[in-house]
Amino acid sequence: MPAITVPSGFTRDGLPVGLQIAGPWRGEAQGLRAAAAFTAGQPWAPTPPAATD
Repeated sequence: MPAITVPSGFTRDGLPVGLQIAGPWRGEAQGLRAAAAFTAGQPWAPTPPAATD
């Protein structure tokens, strides 16, 4: 079963959170399309969280 993990945001403390997308057997292309669509729709993607001490 193919799977891919994509960034999906940050916690209140600025820690990264990921989303794992799993596809059916031999469904690599489906998983990659889903990951690309999810990533393209994220308004925060180009902006990393603020650095903290």
